[in-house]
Amino acid sequence: MRALFILTWLKCNFYSFRLASSSDDLRKVASLRYKIYKENRYISDEVASSGEWMDAYDTYSVSFLALRHGVPIGSLRLVLGSGDLPVEHYFNITLSSKRAEIAEPSRLVIEKNERGGKRLILFGLGYLAYKYSKKSGIKFWYGTLPSKLSGSFRKLGLNFELIDEMAPTAQNLRHRIEIGGYFAKSDLKPYVLNLVEV
Repeated sequence: MRALFILTWLKCNFYSFRLASSSDDLRKVASLRYKIYKENRYISDEVASSGEWMDAYDTYSVSFLALRHGVPIGSLRLVLGSGDLPVEHYFNITLSSKRAEIAEPSRLVIEKNERGGKRLILFGLGYLAYKYSKKSGIKFWYGTLPSKLSGSFRKLGLNFELIDEMAPTAQNLRHRIEIGGYFAKSDLKPYVLNLVEV
């Protein structure tokens, strides 16, 4: 009931959320991702200099777009378990779930003036990713999260559990270079969420 109320409020305030399935929507996702990651100095010019930012994980991912008055204000990517997940490359961990049942929410971006408060944009994007996951038989979300964001998810009833990790390998550290600014600014850890319990 609470989810229905929040989604109705968002629609009444000119917010909309959708799967980014067209090439135009995917360009909007890539542009917004580039803009926000550059503003926060999470990526360098060498990583993305074209005004759009995509990476190899996007080839087996789905993305969701948040808009207000038709203007993109946020996006979230869901990397599917048909390929390696980013968390597997950033951390020295072992995933214990079947590949077809896992995904990783990543590249969450929200325009600065739409953040905070009641975390409504995060809720809308997360809800779409959750519905997509349930429909697709995905039972576990893995992720690389700062503790602050895991706390935000907890307030939405999503209790991500910390995954035990071993010391990072040289390969893990090489993979982190692409978003080196993000690792430098945040205390990032690997987490897992059991969607069956949500």
